[in-house]
Amino acid sequence: VKVVEEEKKRKKKWSNEGCFKTVTKCPKCRASWGHHLKTEGREGLYSLFMQGRAQVHCLQCLFEFGALTAGHVCPMCTKPFDYMPSMYNRRITHKGSGGCGGKFGFFHFEMSKGMEREEERRAQEEEEKRRKREEE
Repeated sequence: VKVVEEEKKRKKKWSNEGCFKTVTKCPKCRASWGHHLKTEGREGLYSLFMQGRAQVHCLQCLFEFGALTAGHVCPMCTKPFDYMPSMYNRRITHKGSGGCGGKFGFFHFEMSKGMEREEERRAQEEEEKRRKREEE
């Protein structure tokens, strides 16, 4: 019974009300990342990235980075804030030095299981290539 209840909680639909696709920046050159995803039909990559399950490349300098090293900007006041993947499924308040006190969540993009598997397969291949380069 307890397992069934936990499964129901996990399957509970996330509401994107009060959520934003936050501005994410390359840690090397500070260029914004993610604006191209909609035209490529890969918006779900934002969700994987913000959960810490995918690395991405900056379109300007080609630097590879993840959610922990990326710069994140508050959608309310456009000031930076520290982000951890554990924040992805919660609504947060922008506190700290220069925080505006705004409350927001992170937009969840729907992704088919097939697309999710494809993105994760692609990430694994890139990780394997990186490891091989480092071994040489």
